[in-house]
Amino acid sequence: MSHVVETGQPSVGRLLKELTTETADLVQKEIALARTEISEKLAHLGRNVAEVGIAAAVLLLAGLALLLAVIAGVTMLLDQFLPLAVAVWLGPLIVAAGLGSFGWTKLQRGLEAIKVEGLAPRETVETLKEARQWISAKAS
Repeated sequence: MSHVVETGQPSVGRLLKELTTETADLVQKEIALARTEISEKLAHLGRNVAEVGIAAAVLLLAGLALLLAVIAGVTMLLDQFLPLAVAVWLGPLIVAAGLGSFGWTKLQRGLEAIKVEGLAPRETVETLKEARQWISAKAS
């Protein structure tokens, strides 16, 4: 039995079948694209989380250096140029400021990268919009 009416155009049933098949194929491809894009985003997120972890470790080192500097500052500067009252806070302050500045910079960079990257599958959202327009055009 032929699926073509006398005018030489495909029947409505055949058009609906083609539309259904093409729509199913498109949905499967969109799902595959979404999986790939989300996997890539999770890999980027892992790297950004690692950077935040490094920043946290550096900030911890800043705290430990501060403690070490207090102890070392008291013993090393005691007989040096400064009075003990100044030596107790100046050495640790310099070390903590340097490490703290470095750690804060790393932390801000990692958090900003996580915020900018996001987890939404942008390409998939765009192709879904195009697919919706294509289906609407086919159905018209």
